Amino acid sequence: MDLLDPSLYADGSIHRHFRQLEPVSWQPRPGYWAVLGYPEAHRVLSEPANFSSAFGTGIVSDARAHFVSLNLSDPPVHTPLRRHLSHWLKTLQPDFHPEIEPLRGLPRQTLQAILQIGETQASQLQQLAVRIAYAPHKATWRQAEDELVVQLALLHTPLGMHLSTTDRLYLLRLLVLSGLESTTTALASLCQHRPQPALIEEMLRLHPPIQRFGRRVMRDLRLGPCDLKEGDRVLVFFAAANRDPRVFSQPHQWRLGRPPHLSFGAGPHRCPGASLARRQLHWLAPNPPPPPERYYRSSFSAGPNFG
Repeated sequence: MDLLDPSLYADGSIHRHFRQLEPVSWQPRPGYWAVLGYPEAHRVLSEPANFSSAFGTGIVSDARAHFVSLNLSDPPVHTPLRRHLSHWLKTLQPDFHPEIEPLRGLPRQTLQAILQIGETQASQLQQLAVRIAYAPHKATWRQAEDELVVQLALLHTPLGMHLSTTDRLYLLRLLVLSGLESTTTALASLCQHRPQPALIEEMLRLHPPIQRFGRRVMRDLRLGPCDLKEGDRVLVFFAAANRDPRVFSQPHQWRLGRPPHLSFGAGPHRCPGASLARRQLHWLAPNPPPPPERYYRSSFSAGPNFG
């Protein structure tokens, strides 16, 4: 059984496989600890000194980044950049308005507000983000990535002006790719499941926009019943943690009054745009458009396929 197999997410059978495993389970291919339990996942996300983001958040560890990055650094380096971005996001007043394609329009309008750019520039960035997300092979992906960096370097946005050129470009890249991906996926989920506004948090719990994030173990430690070694890789699976029966009774049912979910993360790397995302979902909830005809299924997200 491969927890990264996209087909398991396409038909929802991944949840059956999750519950057949222990809350912390070793997966031999490519070699990582799957963190499936809620308290274990919360600990991983909340203890950056023990579980670091500085080596990437993917399936395998990368080299430590040589620049300041929101997602590739830990406190104390991470703290002032997050404080700056969080303050910036709190001041935003995105001009949401109905469009023929709200699943593209609302994320683009949000990006315009975040970067303080025009619709044409935001549309160009969105098109590049889609090309990167659905690139059929590495060469196509790399070409789109290069084009994105060129476009970002030309932006006259006040965000991150105090950063070095490299740090600022990476921050803008992260906001474009991660912001558009997670926001579009969450809105598509709203259109598909069409919950009442009071149940939006349950939708986020049951259908998180992002499925998993990785961390590097920084010292020998014990997580649940398992002994982890320095350098080990851990992957937190949000959908599994959000349905942990030790925390959520009858976890597959929609209910009010649940404990807080982990779909926006926890600890210092908790999504700084969570409040903004919730505003979008509540804005669209009274009259959601039809769901997308096609979805892009993977072990990372389940957004609409515009390709």
